[in-house]
Amino acid sequence: MTSTIQLSPTARLMVDVMVAAAGTSTGGWPPGPERRLSAVGLDGGAVVAAAMACRQAAVMVSLHRAGRLDLPADLAGRLLGASAAATAASMLLERRLVELDDAFRAEGVRFLVFKGVALARTIYPRSAWRPYGDLDLLIHREDYGPAERALGRMGLRPSRRMSIARRLRHFNAVEFVDPSIRRPPPNRPGGRRRSRVVVDLHWNDGSASWTDHSILTGEAVWTESRPFTLDGVAERTFRTLCPQRSLAHLCGHWGYHHQFAALAPLMDLLLLMGRLGEQGVQQARRLAGTCDCGHVMDLSLRMIEALTGLHPPGGPGTGRDARAERMVGRVGKYMARGGAWRKRWIKFTCLDGPRARRRALRSFLATRLPG
Repeated sequence: MTSTIQLSPTARLMVDVMVAAAGTSTGGWPPGPERRLSAVGLDGGAVVAAAMACRQAAVMVSLHRAGRLDLPADLAGRLLGASAAATAASMLLERRLVELDDAFRAEGVRFLVFKGVALARTIYPRSAWRPYGDLDLLIHREDYGPAERALGRMGLRPSRRMSIARRLRHFNAVEFVDPSIRRPPPNRPGGRRRSRVVVDLHWNDGSASWTDHSILTGEAVWTESRPFTLDGVAERTFRTLCPQRSLAHLCGHWGYHHQFAALAPLMDLLLLMGRLGEQGVQQARRLAGTCDCGHVMDLSLRMIEALTGLHPPGGPGTGRDARAERMVGRVGKYMARGGAWRKRWIKFTCLDGPRARRRALRSFLATRLPG
């Protein structure tokens, strides 16, 4: 099957790189492309920018050394430098995580680590393949006060881009920044310098503002969690989401937060599905259905099929789905042309039913009205 979303040559290369690397890592699905990949003839600056945005610099260097990706010598050197810088930044965050573990223990705060560092240490063959820019932590809602005190002793402060009260009520997460580190946003090098986000502290999933059941709520999240070890910096064991819950959450995050337009989450999803197999993906779909995010997960799997041309294991049937086809078409136009109205249409379409959409609309308006 061929992909049904038209991408630029650089973006298509990123998708092909992810499929090739994920297939090699899992030893099964997805099957890697039979042809040898090449970046020859592409704009070097665009390739480096896309590799950094999609977190593929280290992966591309590895494929190049394995003889599976042709890179001009100067481009290979630039990607190697970008990979080294991203790895160094991730290592600094790992040291922060060890400090944070000590601070939270002193306050009696339990937490789970998910996304970035947890995925790098659990599903990737090499942790350098999955750089990350902050630490995503899940706590219990009643532990927010002690957690804020612990982070404050580490020199971290809540972001003031939105009042804390509004974030507590509507977004179920608060960003903590390091005021001593100021830099422009990564996607706008010439933009206004801002304090760097170090910790994203969650006690729920963002969808909790408009659903009755969230993928990150309930004691099962904690009892099903899995351990992983942070070696290299310190021999420390942390806990993260079980793979099925992680897959369901990442699908929701890709739809709700990125509107499927960002390619960076694709590698995480490919590796998770390859490791879970058909039965594990079906379990994740059933779990998503009980947490009011079954629709967005099915749409995510449809989007993976549209981008890669491969049918995901345990995904929705291959029959025609008019609603999913409309979504794929809108996402393709959004990726090509942008547009705030397309972004909001995609986000609202991901929600399970009209009741969730009404609640999401109220939450959206409440965070933008003064007061």
